[in-house]
Amino acid sequence: MKNLLSILNKFHSIFLLFLLIIVLSLSSLLAQTSFSTKDYRVKVVKLFKGLSYPWGFDFLPDGRIILTEKGGKVLILNLATKKVSTAAVLRQVADLGQGGLLDVLVDPNFSKEKPFIYLTLSTRQRNQFGTILMKADLIKDELTNFKVLFRAKPLSTSGLHFGSRVRIDRQGFIYLSLGERGNRSQSQDLASHYGKIIRLTREGEVPEDNPFSRQFPEFKENFTYGHRNPQGMAIHPSTGEIWTSEHGARGGDEINIIKAGRNYGWPIISYGTHYSGRKIGEGTRKSGMEQPIYYWDPSIAPAGMTFYEGELFPKWKNNLFVSSLKFGLISRLKIVNNRVVEEERIFRNNFGRIRDIKQSPGGSIMFITDERNGGLYEILR
Repeated sequence: MKNLLSILNKFHSIFLLFLLIIVLSLSSLLAQTSFSTKDYRVKVVKLFKGLSYPWGFDFLPDGRIILTEKGGKVLILNLATKKVSTAAVLRQVADLGQGGLLDVLVDPNFSKEKPFIYLTLSTRQRNQFGTILMKADLIKDELTNFKVLFRAKPLSTSGLHFGSRVRIDRQGFIYLSLGERGNRSQSQDLASHYGKIIRLTREGEVPEDNPFSRQFPEFKENFTYGHRNPQGMAIHPSTGEIWTSEHGARGGDEINIIKAGRNYGWPIISYGTHYSGRKIGEGTRKSGMEQPIYYWDPSIAPAGMTFYEGELFPKWKNNLFVSSLKFGLISRLKIVNNRVVEEERIFRNNFGRIRDIKQSPGGSIMFITDERNGGLYEILR
């Protein structure tokens, strides 16, 4: 009898081990999916799950990832250990509508002596809301020494169209995109920060050559105007120009190159219509207003964007990748005969709302999904 029980116990242990192997294998298969694109057969690996409405992410010099959750948490993700730690919980975040804790940027010159992180977030004052840009130090995996660099004004009761991406160009200037908060007239009003691209120094000062400093001294941070809701921003790898992606209404999503003092037209010109189907403004063109270098109609709801410069996908060098919230896809664009064209759309509705996208230091492409149970994914060959 004892021998029989011993044999049964051994059989039971082997069976459990076999079952565990099967479960782990299935989990690995579920976490990794293969897709065909025009140039490559790629695989997509889910690196992290269970993220609560992630909005922006960036890479620290040691390869870890700093990521924002819309509700107010700043997380650090360790790809090697799969550990998730909390760098900060920002209690002043007003998580409403499209507002919350939004973008995060690691200073391009990040070091032990200059451990600077930039964050954009919406805040509440009584029953009104505004956007602020903050700078903090990342010390021993915790954010500290918070400093407000910029406060957008006027405040608004709306929960719409906050923007807001933040980047630092090659000259060291900060660019922040702000939506018009659902109030279309704000975009053309230079006595308002909304519907604008803001330009600052790393310390929150206003550069002397900002175009509207003399005419509108209280709003001298404004660099361009006539924007609706720009939620994507990237720096062109060859020219150093700032490119943005911008939500249209019903159609008319745009890609623009940002140039000092220019008017990008909203709501006077647009390639879309109002959600009711009515015509927007005066048509698609007007003297003194910029044309987009590319537009989508119907809308894809563009969010994050990145230029590819890596070696893993050599055929995609200098291509622009734009994430879509509406269709859960990635739009790949390239410049052909001095014209931007969309080459293909990848991953339609396979992963959910794709909020942000970036090339990783290793040359892969990573993206996050804006969901209650959001994830961080990596595109590999």
